[in-house]
Amino acid sequence: MISSSMIKSTLKYQKDNYENSYKTIVVLQGQVEKIAAGLLEKSFNPLDVKKVFELTVSEGKKSREYFKKIMDDNFSILESMLSFYVI
Repeated sequence: MISSSMIKSTLKYQKDNYENSYKTIVVLQGQVEKIAAGLLEKSFNPLDVKKVFELTVSEGKKSREYFKKIMDDNFSILESMLSFYVI
């Protein structure tokens, strides 16, 4: 039988890995956004293209934050379930 401390440490390990991966993705997406915005500023694109780009970036951030909230909620649920079932 797996001990409760092993289960809890495994869950903490998984949650920490998720948090670190998420932070890395946020940084990478921010860098890509800066590069793309710089390229758009230097090009002769109409304003509509820039508006679409800004809308795409803002929707991507909203989706990323929504995903983060769902994952955090699910980790919380899992932790509460484990605290209830694991002795």
